[in-house]
Amino acid sequence: MEGNTIINKLRIIPRRAAIRYALLQIPSLALVLLVIYYLDRLVPLPGHFKWIVVALVIAADIALLPLLWRAYDADPAHETLSMIGEEGRALEDLRPEGFVRVHGERWRSRMADGHPPVMRGDAVVVVGREGLVLTVRARRDVE
Repeated sequence: MEGNTIINKLRIIPRRAAIRYALLQIPSLALVLLVIYYLDRLVPLPGHFKWIVVALVIAADIALLPLLWRAYDADPAHETLSMIGEEGRALEDLRPEGFVRVHGERWRSRMADGHPPVMRGDAVVVVGREGLVLTVRARRDVE
């Protein structure tokens, strides 16, 4: 079951972000190979040990990709703009400012002008963004 979750997370990663991430991991892999080479010259290492170390480095890079891919995405602006219209939950009363959770992340937010306050736990919809502050209104106001 957990293996499927990792595979699903890898599927949502844009190809260009995965390629950029992989290309930027090459220097670290080259450094590991260089260290293994010089270590092997000082103290002969078993062949399987070298392969295990390289495999662990590659496995660590693959395991970190689902956590780090957004940092390697070439155009993160499309993602922040796409937040408009997304739904979330108020983490506290918004009178008129507070925090909401959208896409699993905590955001500072402000109520849209002319809308009643949102209470903790209410559903909200993002209607705008100014810097790192989302403008939201209650979901009931949208329907």
